[in-house]
Amino acid sequence: MGTTRALYNAVTSTAPGRAMIERAAEIALRSRLRELGVEREPVALVSNIYCPGCLPRLNAKLVWYDFNDSPFQFSRVPAWAHGYWKRTLSRVDALFAVSEYYRRQLAAETDRPVTLLGNGVEWDHFASPKPEPPEMAALPRPRIGYVGLLSHFLDFDMLEALRAHRGGGTLVLIGPETPATAPALRALVARGGVALLGSRPYEDLPAYMQSLDVGVIPFRGLALEFAFLETLRRKRYEYCRRSITSSSRDLEVITCTTKSGRLGQCCCRFSRWE
Repeated sequence: MGTTRALYNAVTSTAPGRAMIERAAEIALRSRLRELGVEREPVALVSNIYCPGCLPRLNAKLVWYDFNDSPFQFSRVPAWAHGYWKRTLSRVDALFAVSEYYRRQLAAETDRPVTLLGNGVEWDHFASPKPEPPEMAALPRPRIGYVGLLSHFLDFDMLEALRAHRGGGTLVLIGPETPATAPALRALVARGGVALLGSRPYEDLPAYMQSLDVGVIPFRGLALEFAFLETLRRKRYEYCRRSITSSSRDLEVITCTTKSGRLGQCCCRFSRWE
């Protein structure tokens, strides 16, 4: 998989370099399995395509692949990754697919059984009311927030449209940054009306989410790429669960229009601030 490290990318750009890294990964895996006392013929659940050579040597009773994300939807995916996917697919016995879209896609690629297994959320974790964090209380309302990885999935045209039409409120971004989006995030914040809060512990997230008025899902191509529909559903569930304790709050999908005229159902409104 491509990274921001030039030396690693140079090594993996050659077949011998990839073989060396794959072999080292297999040695590390076997050592860890011994430490954990895993039986000699385990059932294996795989969700990474970059070490297919070790799969037949695991002596596994059964090998499942967990297709919880497409390995090709991330940034910096090298061209040679497609070969690794084909090798991995040929060495598994069955697959889980996170969405119906991916289930159909996989069924067209393989004769292995594909089981739909969607994502879930820990509802109870977010159900209890929490005190408003002081840094959230200081932010003008309405608070339009995204909680999650600040990755290349983000649609910065959509974020700018939200920032520009925030109605005197605040666009709140909570989550770890990535090198791929750091410059765009800094530029967005510099235009004003944006609170970039960074990562917060999982136990504190309910308090932050309960302090939002709108939950945003501003992902690129969300209105066009069916592969993102499962993400939309899951994120919408995450935003829904945080408001379960208040019957006075409603939930509706809001359509956002970017400067270029693109539409996306990217928001879930929890409370009215008019």
